[in-house]
Amino acid sequence: MAEDLPDWSHEVVVVKELLVTIEMSDTEGLPPLRVKFHPFIIGGTAPFTYDWDFGDGSPHSSEEAPVHTYDEVGDYIITLTLTDATGLQTKCARLLRVRQWKALVIYGFAFLEVLDKDERVAFEQNALKEQLVRAEAAALAQTAFKENISMSESIQFENS
Repeated sequence: MAEDLPDWSHEVVVVKELLVTIEMSDTEGLPPLRVKFHPFIIGGTAPFTYDWDFGDGSPHSSEEAPVHTYDEVGDYIITLTLTDATGLQTKCARLLRVRQWKALVIYGFAFLEVLDKDERVAFEQNALKEQLVRAEAAALAQTAFKENISMSESIQFENS
């Protein structure tokens, strides 16, 4: 008789999921760059614990939504390790770029250009060459103004 009964026993599998992404007030900017971080959490069981690594060698933070200031030019990997009340853990990482401005004078107009860390080193190594290029650009702008040459004409500088 037991063979005729349907099998009511089923295996139930519970899948726990914990996902996190990092929301940032800025993803790049100039030093000192003050950035507010916030986790966006899907799943898991509250309360959560947070371990924020700001990527700059500073002490980690256990705050839910910390604010951190970056004083140096560079690329930083921010990592959040999130753990829920049951011990389930996940990680997320984001890139932050802290950059530097340089001013260029071309045709008598000033422009700002962003430099990353490697470009800054190259710029500093070529400071004299940059000064000469700026002086040449200023002289060309003066000549163009005096001779009423159209500013839309293209003048190329040789990179030697």
